[in-house]
Amino acid sequence: MKSVLAIAVALLLLSFSVSAQQTKAKKFASPQREKNFYDIQKSFNDYWAPYHVKNGYYTENGLQKKAPGWKQFKRWEYYWANRVNPSTGVFPKTTAADIYTNLSKQRGSRSANGNWTGMGPSSSPGGYEGIGRINCVGFRPGDNNTYYAGSPSGGLWKTTDNGSTWTVLTDNNSVLGVSDVVVIAGTSTATDTLYIATGDRDGGSMWSLGGGY
Repeated sequence: MKSVLAIAVALLLLSFSVSAQQTKAKKFASPQREKNFYDIQKSFNDYWAPYHVKNGYYTENGLQKKAPGWKQFKRWEYYWANRVNPSTGVFPKTTAADIYTNLSKQRGSRSANGNWTGMGPSSSPGGYEGIGRINCVGFRPGDNNTYYAGSPSGGLWKTTDNGSTWTVLTDNNSVLGVSDVVVIAGTSTATDTLYIATGDRDGGSMWSLGGGY
């Protein structure tokens, strides 16, 4: 009979413990859909302030204890700190996929039947490194004369006369490899916004200068 009573008491205490843990978890989990980043951050800091948590641990009755959820929240906090509206703390309403889709639409339609002709050079006294290559071409939406070319170590170049002349845009960088470019057209070619991916898998920006990958 005593063993049965002991088991019943243990189960009762276990249920209280589980309930308390669930309540503590809901304290921070449920409001995240309604509150902004700063509200959630303040609630978390206010809750743990009396415990004087340091590196995820606090001391109670002379014993060091782990603050449950502390490190997980800090990771969440680090991730969102630079992604929310800095003035209001409101979370973004669109995803990266939505933004990518919108940017893709701005590029305009492309023909699958391009007519390209190699202009050279096809050889160089410097061997393979002297020939050069282009990693990417970015077209300005609605403008057939303006486009951008990215090279592995020569930076980003721009033409406004359909390739007759070119201007380098990255001479302030000692060496810059450009592997992709996205063009957001402004009111003029001078106000275009460019997003470039830097670096080159095969050579590396410093490879031809002896700097290694």
